[in-house]
Amino acid sequence: NKEEADERIVTFLSKYSALSSKISVEWIDPVLHPSALTENDASENSIVVSCQETGKKKVVSFSDIIVTDMSSYYYTGSASETKFDGEGQLSSAVNYVTSDVVRKIYQTSGHGETTLSSTIQDLMDKNNYTLSELNLLMNPEIPEDCDLLLMYAPAKDLTEEEKAAVETYLSGGGNVMILLGDTN
Repeated sequence: NKEEADERIVTFLSKYSALSSKISVEWIDPVLHPSALTENDASENSIVVSCQETGKKKVVSFSDIIVTDMSSYYYTGSASETKFDGEGQLSSAVNYVTSDVVRKIYQTSGHGETTLSSTIQDLMDKNNYTLSELNLLMNPEIPEDCDLLLMYAPAKDLTEEEKAAVETYLSGGGNVMILLGDTN
């Protein structure tokens, strides 16, 4: 509902859509049109980004655009807004719905690897990468849909079988990123 939406979001959407004739904005009042929520698998105070050509859609919550830090509520009695991420969220959604390319990152496990931070995972999501875990110890084959094999600070060496799988993947044009952890 445009009348009840945060003015910053209304202004942002107006300016964002003005940048391209291929982007249009339609405001729907969920009280007057409750079926719009179920049809789009959305909730109130969200933006549904869709593409007629691909048939894909992505829902972006207002709370993903105006990010609030609830932890400050426990100390101060009020939540504080930490960032406005309109451009990041909308550009990511538009890129997702207009592209038919699915990018897949497999992160190795089973070698004491470090977990990616939520900030890095959010960036991967925004850039439309799907992150899956891959345990080469259990199955020393790298899936065909792997766009990037990520090894994040493994604490143990690969077995000979795993090493052979990675070499085969690389010789076929695969991409590997190894981020080393503490080397002491």
